[in-house]
Formats: sequence, C-alpha cells, structure tokens
Amino acid sequence: MRFDDILELINTASTALIAVAAVAGILTGLYQLNAWRAQTLGAAEYKLARDLLLAVYAVREGFKHVRLPTIYPFEFPQHLFGADGTVSHEDHHKAVAYAYEQRLNLLGEAFQKLENLSLEAEVHWGAQFTNALIELRKLRFRLRHVITEYVRALDPSVRSLRKEQSGKELNEQNSVLYYLGEGPSEHDTFTPEINGVVSYFETFLRPLVGTRRL
Repeated sequence: MRFDDILELINTASTALIAVAAVAGILTGLYQLNAWRAQTLGAAEYKLARDLLLAVYAVREGFKHVRLPTIYPFEFPQHLFGADGTVSHEDHHKAVAYAYEQRLNLLGEAFQKLENLSLEAEVHWGAQFTNALIELRKLRFRLRHVITEYVRALDPSVRSLRKEQSGKELNEQNSVLYYLGEGPSEHDTFTPEINGVVSYFETFLRPLVGTRRL
C-alpha cells in the first residue's frame, strides 16, 4: 500500500470519527434538553398542583368561616352601635347582614384565586376540574341564598319567614347555614358535600404533590 493511500485512509477515518463525535454530541444535547424539559415540566406541575390544592383548601376553610354558628359583636359595623354599646333590635338584621357579607367576601377572594389557578390547570391537564368547580359554585350559591333568606327573616319590618317554615325546612336551612364540625351529623349535611368535592381535587393532585409538605 502506498503512503498516499495510507494518508487517505487516515483522513477518511478522521472524518468519520469527527462525524460520529458530532452525532454523539447532538444526541447527548438532545438527551440533556429532554431531561431538562422533563425536569422543568415536573417542577411546574408540582408547583401548580401544590398551589391548586392550597387554593381548594382555602375555599374549604372559607366555607367554614362563613358558616360559623356564632356572629361576634366585633363583626358588626361600628355605626350601628348605640350609646349603650349594643345594636338595637331594629338594626340587628343589618348588623348580621354586614357580618355575613364580610365573611362571604373572604370566601369570594379564595374562590377567585381557585378560579384563576383552574385556568392554568386546564392548560396542563385539560378540563379535569371543570365539573368539580361547577359543584363548588353551586354550593356557594346555595349558601348565599340561604343567608339572604335568613337575614331577610330577621328584619322586623318583614313578616317572619322562618316562623312560617316547617321544621323540615328549617332543619335544611340550618344544615347549610351552620358548620358543626367534621364528624357525621344529621344537622350538618352541607359539610360532607363540600368535603366530597375537595376529595376529588385531592385524588388527582395528591400524587403530583407526593409526600412533600404543602
């Protein structure tokens, strides 16, 4: 074999090695890019799942806050207090209405955050939570409706509606109006409805969050 032929073989081999190295570099880069994308997507999904679950819990706690059986004087507007430091019978319904409205506003803020996060969640997971959100909205509407009827019945200028209601109707209204704890109770069937929707979110989101603390 001539020397020129040997040089040509060396050049050909070198070119092949360079090509192989280039391909290997490209494949390594693609692997690293895909690994980075997977890691980034995983981190994004974890954060979204965590934020969404926290928002769901905030709504659950908002429902509890609105439904607390006791309304305290510090929740009443100051202008309704008389010289004796109390609210008159004629203005009591206004004070209660104000207190409930403030509670509902806090629930509304929690709902707004959940609604915003649900749009981002739809980008990642599709319409996974559409029906659950609809159920939460229905529960919120029911609660607001019951509160409106309850406050209206407190107005002394209006004939007492609660007196005209049957025992069954009053029990159903009170079941929505008052949070009585997490234990099973025939007097609070509204809480299990809320918790049922929350559990749906947990079923999907908990595996994404894993065992890491919220």
